[in-house]
Amino acid sequence: MDKLKNKYNVIALDFSMSKPPQIKEERNKEYVCFGTDREYRNNYPQYLLDLYNRSSKHRALVDGKVEFLTGRGWKVDAHANVTNQAVAQAKTFIASPNPDETLNRLNYLTNFDDVLYGGYYLEIIWSKDKESIAEVNYLDFRYIRTNEDKTMYYFTSDWTSRKPENNEDWEVIPPFNVNERGGKQVLAVDCSNSKEVYPLPSYLPAVPMIEADYELANFDLANIKNQFVPSFMISFNNGIPTDEEADILEKQIEEKFSGTDNAGRFILNFSDAKDRSAEITPITPSNLDKQYTILEQRIDSTLTIGHRVINPILFGWASEGNGFSNNADEMRVAMDSYQNRYATPKQEDKEQLFNSILLVNGVPGILEIKPLEPVIAQISLQEVLPHLTQDEIREMAGYEPLGNTDSQFKTQNDKDIESIILDHFSNCGMDEDDFEIVSFRELECESIEEFLIEDDKAQAGLQKFAAIPGLTDTDLAVMQQLENNPNASIKDIARALQITDDEVAKALSRLQIAGAIAVAEQDGIIRREVTQDGLDTIIEEAVEPQLTVVYKYALRSDAPALKTRSRNFCIRLMAERKLYTRDEISNTLNNGMGLDPFRYRGGWYHNPNTDRNTKWCRHIWQQAIVRRKPQQ
Repeated sequence: MDKLKNKYNVIALDFSMSKPPQIKEERNKEYVCFGTDREYRNNYPQYLLDLYNRSSKHRALVDGKVEFLTGRGWKVDAHANVTNQAVAQAKTFIASPNPDETLNRLNYLTNFDDVLYGGYYLEIIWSKDKESIAEVNYLDFRYIRTNEDKTMYYFTSDWTSRKPENNEDWEVIPPFNVNERGGKQVLAVDCSNSKEVYPLPSYLPAVPMIEADYELANFDLANIKNQFVPSFMISFNNGIPTDEEADILEKQIEEKFSGTDNAGRFILNFSDAKDRSAEITPITPSNLDKQYTILEQRIDSTLTIGHRVINPILFGWASEGNGFSNNADEMRVAMDSYQNRYATPKQEDKEQLFNSILLVNGVPGILEIKPLEPVIAQISLQEVLPHLTQDEIREMAGYEPLGNTDSQFKTQNDKDIESIILDHFSNCGMDEDDFEIVSFRELECESIEEFLIEDDKAQAGLQKFAAIPGLTDTDLAVMQQLENNPNASIKDIARALQITDDEVAKALSRLQIAGAIAVAEQDGIIRREVTQDGLDTIIEEAVEPQLTVVYKYALRSDAPALKTRSRNFCIRLMAERKLYTRDEISNTLNNGMGLDPFRYRGGWYHNPNTDRNTKWCRHIWQQAIVRRKPQQ
């Protein structure tokens, strides 16, 4: 055997496939080591991030899953039976869970860590009195380690140093515990099924193919890290060297020629036959193009299965024929399935988590995540045409109406009703310029009956002011400044009221806690909106004229640009620029006449931006809360 070994001494370089990380305790270390591979020793999360940055397919899947989980952001449950103050506090939390981020941004960052690493960490900072949570901050998953029983967490941004505990940013932080309040705590969320100390991503078995995807893309289908066979063999025919000499020669050649950057693995062969010069023998596999094609298919299949993706069309990959009539149908089915099976359960977990944080502060759990907009099923033209007027069909085709925006199919009786309604509104109402609009919202009412219900709600809201007690004169003065200018800075308010910055800051803190103002930040600008409770308090304290509920006909907030011209009903009513009371809209018209202005909003309309058909046009009735402007 030794003789055979000396005669044919062959050394092959070994590039082993990527393996799951070893997670184990090390001697003289308080924390559990996350990975023992030399290049990524105790730094396995960085390896996962490097994979994300290397593989375009893996990155597309990760980004797509994060987009699903993040949805369209957070909202407050509109149907929750809670006080205005609770709603204001919940909205404040959405705007600013900490001084640097919104809840939407925090949600995105934690979703990214969830998908990429299998879990995430939050830093909980308690208030000084330990009664409530003051801040919720994001902690980068890469920078956290823990001990075996997770009774302590360790933070530093550099785990590659020889002694991380000597780093300047080294911190030891206890876990989150509502029974031991105070200071900083780490809330660890493991979203994986891993039984290890640290979470592991669900796509872990697919890591070798993610590496392969990177190599294929980076080296243009040349020689990838774990290619099928060696590229060439180098034979040295000048005798058998010692083991030490062979190692030195192998390393020299490896450093100069091997590795994926230089396209190749090789085999060294030492013998004492032939002449004494080195011989290089190329090794070319057959059907190499087919083998690469098969590998590409295996990569696609392994990545989609590893990420539990049912249909890759959701993430930008074209799919083969599957019986659907068009891509929209396929997208709709795939999106509904992925939302229900993957995103919704995770979003519900996230809602429960952040609502439980709010509950610690005495705020009921009313936060919800808005899912992505579904793909709307297409309506065939054959289904729509029987319900369209001639001018509506012409508008869809891009033609001008036939000179009369009222359809030739509309009965004379319908035209007479419209004329009566328009004449009525021309002879009543109040000039819009005489009033200050405090707030408004669009009404989706389709009948007088629905309108009356919405008006009853608004009138009830005005009758019972939820005024906030206990505010000082300074608080009220600051709030009035914000009512006029929500973007006013602390210095602006202090200068206007001739008080100190500190007095303004304290007043703002009291107002925010009381739910009188809601704070948001956009593009570095702090905006402090006065809530409805705050407005009610200002009015009650100042004994100003009562607010009034009125209605106006206006352009919809989501209306696209006009392609031709509006209908006569809309043109005439918009030109009035008037505000109407409940009685002017309902009682006068509906008293024995049965006239309903909510039925005459231009009729059927096809929105070219959303490709949706609605029963109403580009205009809508708005409900506004107003007060009369002081006379000059």
